[in-house]
Amino acid sequence: MKYTVLIKILLVLLCAPSLVVADSITPEIVQPNDKLVLQLNHPITLTINKVADWQQLGKFDAKKLTLFLDGIALQGLKPTFSSDITKITYSLDYPDASSTDNIDGSDSPALKQSWRQLLKSGRNSVFNSSRKVIVSLGYEGKQFPSEIKAELIVVDPIWFKSFGVFSLLLLLFFIWLSIKSDVLREPGAQPLKSTDQKPILRKPFSLSRFQMAAWFFVVLISYLFIWIVTSDLSNLTASVLGLIGISAATGLGAAAVDSGKAADQQRQLDGLTAMLKQSEVEKQSLQSYIAQLNAAATATTAPTNQNDLQTTLAKKSGELAGKEQEIIHVQDQLAALNMEMKPAASEGFINDILSDCSGVSFHRFQIFSWTVTLIIIFITKVCNDLSMPDFDSNLLALMGISSGTYLGFKLPSKQG
Repeated sequence: MKYTVLIKILLVLLCAPSLVVADSITPEIVQPNDKLVLQLNHPITLTINKVADWQQLGKFDAKKLTLFLDGIALQGLKPTFSSDITKITYSLDYPDASSTDNIDGSDSPALKQSWRQLLKSGRNSVFNSSRKVIVSLGYEGKQFPSEIKAELIVVDPIWFKSFGVFSLLLLLFFIWLSIKSDVLREPGAQPLKSTDQKPILRKPFSLSRFQMAAWFFVVLISYLFIWIVTSDLSNLTASVLGLIGISAATGLGAAAVDSGKAADQQRQLDGLTAMLKQSEVEKQSLQSYIAQLNAAATATTAPTNQNDLQTTLAKKSGELAGKEQEIIHVQDQLAALNMEMKPAASEGFINDILSDCSGVSFHRFQIFSWTVTLIIIFITKVCNDLSMPDFDSNLLALMGISSGTYLGFKLPSKQG
């Protein structure tokens, strides 16, 4: 037993120097003469030394060397070497369908997360286009010491400025379009002035159309921003598609309700108009018949059936009075329906989207509040994490319930 323990101690003592040497000899990056600049989707070549000694000493595989930037391992990037193993090259690709040759597919999710963490960290604002990083190598998760600094181009300044100009022009164009046209307003005729029948007012803004436009621009600009920074064209998530679908369904549902309501009102108008015409014809017929009865009753030669004539005259006079009351009632219904069908006029953006025919309504305030809240969260997530948010299914269900409540309350109300 004692001999066994002594043998183990001797083996440890014999191996210890080699372990210390193996730990002290690691690949080192040589300080470049020129400024070292790193940019996503561009190759970077580093001059290194001690690689051969390091491989022979510890039987390490140089192809498994990992590039570290600011302590973040870009696991999955495949290195290539010069013939004398003094230069190592990494293609700084972001994982997508076009970068499979330079990336280990099994490490793509981790590499994508590492790039996002690297690009978002150390920034004082979303507008910073570059920052300083420490470049080092590592092996199997262990980072080797290094003091080599480089400038990491987070986003190409020209592309970023082009993106900003394009987004601003697109928003300004849509705002101009919203002012000059009815792209965000309710469907139907313009409010008219009763004197000369010329439009003097604008139709009210539509909450459902505003929601559709808001999500369209938020998702579009966020998608372009992530693409500009990471070159990732597959950054849409299922929850984002769900939000777009909910807003589209809300807009389509609102349009269907408005269309059905207008058709129903038109049917009522046609029915009341036909009823009024029929009543007018019957009234004229009664008036003509009563005139004949009066003429017969006042004739110079008294009729033999004077009593029957007076009875019929009284009866028809009563029918005429009833018909006149019926006409007045139908005219009142027509006036009320015409007033209801009269195009509403805009009372300002906020009042329009939060109000229906009964005034400011909670169901409109509810869907407006949730929309604004999720948009703020969405933009913050994109700027901080360089990725589309993946909202919980319960949150999407809540948005769906809010939209359904809004559509349900639209059914008996006038303004959509």
